[in-house]
Amino acid sequence: MISPEEIEKRFGSTATNPEGTKNQHEELRALILEVVHFVNSRCSYERATSMALTELETASMWAHKALAQTLAPHRH
Repeated sequence: MISPEEIEKRFGSTATNPEGTKNQHEELRALILEVVHFVNSRCSYERATSMALTELETASMWAHKALAQTLAPHRH
């Protein structure tokens, strides 16, 4: 099990987002944290759990990037 401080460090912050997109990034963050807390509280802390949390961290990064690209105004 990792500490709440470690969870906040790894999953708590997102990059600064343009006005109007913050709520969607916060919603995504909350969903990811729900899965992180589930895995962290119900799985014994072994290699598989460590790998799962690392992959969730990676998925979070890419999901936030995809959301930012989707929400960004298109530039011509």
